[in-house]
Amino acid sequence: MAHKIRKIEEKTLANQVEQMLWNGRIDILAVVNGKGEVSMYRLSLIRTHHIEPLNAGLSVKKIVWRPDGKLLLIAYSDGYIRIVVTESKFNVLNYHMPGELTFIAWVQEEEQNQSPEAKNIGLEKETDQPRFVDSSQDYISDPPTISQTPGSMSFEPATSLLTFLQTQSDFDVLIMGTNDGILTIHIFGLYKCTTINISERVGYICSIKDALFNKDMSSLFVTVTDKFHNIKTIVLNTSIMRDYLEEFYYLSVKFVKLQELMCYLDRAIANMTETWESILLDIDTKLSNYARKRPAEGVTVDFLELLVWGECAPTLQEFLLVDLTKKGLETFGHAVDMSYSTIRTVLIDHVLTFSQNGVYHLSEMKGMAAFKDRYGAFGLDEDVIQKAIQMNGAFVIKASEMQETLDGSVANFRAFFKWLYSCVLVLMGEPIPPNFEKTTQRSVMNISTFIKNFDCYGYEENPTVKNKFMMERIGQYLIDRDLTIKHESEGNDWAKLLEENECLRNHPTTMPHYPEKSIVQLLAMLKDSVFKVFKAPMRAINDAMATVYLYNCFNFGSPDIPMSSISITKDVMYFAFIQSSKRVQLLQVHFNETTAFEGRLGSFRFNQQSLAESLKILDLQFYSKDILSLLLNECDEPRRSCIFQLSIPLAIEHFRPFELDTEFQQYYSESVNAWDFVPRHCKMSDLPASRFAVSGTRRLCVLLSEDQRNIQLFELECDDEDVQEDADMSVVHSDDLDLP
Repeated sequence: MAHKIRKIEEKTLANQVEQMLWNGRIDILAVVNGKGEVSMYRLSLIRTHHIEPLNAGLSVKKIVWRPDGKLLLIAYSDGYIRIVVTESKFNVLNYHMPGELTFIAWVQEEEQNQSPEAKNIGLEKETDQPRFVDSSQDYISDPPTISQTPGSMSFEPATSLLTFLQTQSDFDVLIMGTNDGILTIHIFGLYKCTTINISERVGYICSIKDALFNKDMSSLFVTVTDKFHNIKTIVLNTSIMRDYLEEFYYLSVKFVKLQELMCYLDRAIANMTETWESILLDIDTKLSNYARKRPAEGVTVDFLELLVWGECAPTLQEFLLVDLTKKGLETFGHAVDMSYSTIRTVLIDHVLTFSQNGVYHLSEMKGMAAFKDRYGAFGLDEDVIQKAIQMNGAFVIKASEMQETLDGSVANFRAFFKWLYSCVLVLMGEPIPPNFEKTTQRSVMNISTFIKNFDCYGYEENPTVKNKFMMERIGQYLIDRDLTIKHESEGNDWAKLLEENECLRNHPTTMPHYPEKSIVQLLAMLKDSVFKVFKAPMRAINDAMATVYLYNCFNFGSPDIPMSSISITKDVMYFAFIQSSKRVQLLQVHFNETTAFEGRLGSFRFNQQSLAESLKILDLQFYSKDILSLLLNECDEPRRSCIFQLSIPLAIEHFRPFELDTEFQQYYSESVNAWDFVPRHCKMSDLPASRFAVSGTRRLCVLLSEDQRNIQLFELECDDEDVQEDADMSVVHSDDLDLP
């Protein structure tokens, strides 16, 4: 049955449109305007969601849908990548991409690769079971998502990255390229498995224009341009993607879980820091100012004289009555217990509970590294992983040390401020409340222990560092600096055993202790060690993706050549280029496992018989493996636009074979008039258009006007009964003349 094309909607927008992209699985059109805003429209062209830019003044460089249509990736001009949920515009992930982004694509494996012969991975798609199963949840509990975290750990809602990963039933890959020739590949859009410097491989600085996997993902065709507008294609061997789908998945799971754990611990420590600062920083600041006025060890001497002799120095009396004040101490006393309780809850229930998960995941990765048959190609280093395990253990030890310090500081801290409050009352001549217990020997020891550390904080050996007075030991754990007062480990039998036995102390399974480091420093060291674990696979994957072939394409003398590409089979690819405003070049590349490459080329124009000039080619996009969609414009007034569906099988009849190693220039001097193809499928519109977007899976096309404010929506394949009788709506067959 002949294809019918009909117009179904039209809409005028308030802002100029810069990009349009169809969702391949859902009837949703993503539209980017000049203000950096992204809007989503249904078929009725009613806006469902509106996404503001991350920062004012940003523009959107590229957008791309995840292949299942559930997520939209937005790349901004400042290099930040944002991934949002289609149905709710909810942020899933933000990260930064260095360099100016020139290409982005999100592709997935073909269905034929899901057979048992491909790797016998997963389950059949007909079942409701997840394709890949992560068994770690049978042994440990993952950290709750931020929105589910109880108590004081109430941050902004967020979606778990693991949930983001497990919602995908097919293996997919996100590819991004920059203007300096850097190509990055992200498994499931999350795990950056490798970074390839294409400029180094071609021998000059180039800009990535297109990247396309073949059907079985064993080869990647990367099209680049140089400063002289030469277009070349480099072919990479990506058989590692085809052969290790399951291994890539589980490596991605470990990356995601460890990344989420690092972010979770980072937020937990930030929460403790905010709690400490909000309650304790104010009085710490006042004590810091007082410490600067006193000579070395003067603060400790002043408070000890008040405690032992009951004598208050004039400067100390002024500080207590003017700076601290009775009301300030009352307010502070009520907040102290809540502050310590909150920090203790976060430390025990979140940091200590879930930080040990890292040892489990890293130990599993160490087992993966030992499984050479499956994971040997990824270059996992057992020694590097073991060092990361040790660092994770060191972080757990530091968290336990902080807990001990916290428990010991509570009694000292409460005794000190209770005594200080009574001193202020005496100085003010007010009676001490009867509910205040008398000072006992135990409380005197607590107060003196608290006071004796004051001058450890009040002065820095480095004069360039600003004095930071912290009256208690917990605050020192929450800054990126070595501890001033180290945790006392006297009487610890394990520490004594390690000190006496060097072989045991240096054994790789012994978790090290860093007594001088803060928990913030240990977390930074842990992050770095985890990063190194995944650095080796990046190098191994980069090396595995060797260059197979490099061939010259065209030089049309323009820096911006619209192009489109599509994979037909595992060994046949099509590339389409707009040579000029009047011609389009179609390139067919055929290759096999012996790296033998053959090419065929066709050049096409569009001459309507009633017009003296060829129609102008504005845009092109592969609609399917059999159809190339083109947007044409009439050159004479009144200018109309035309949606032209070029049949690839008909075009192939006019292809000419050639050697890829030769210059292409001699092959595209002659062109064929594609307007004469029979049958011819096209649709004229009275809208002078500038660009279009088509969706082969949804059978839709949208035109954008020259002023970039008006869009027209068309259905490209509809039944005869759905087509209204309209004079400019027709399909030309062999016995038809030109469109009216």
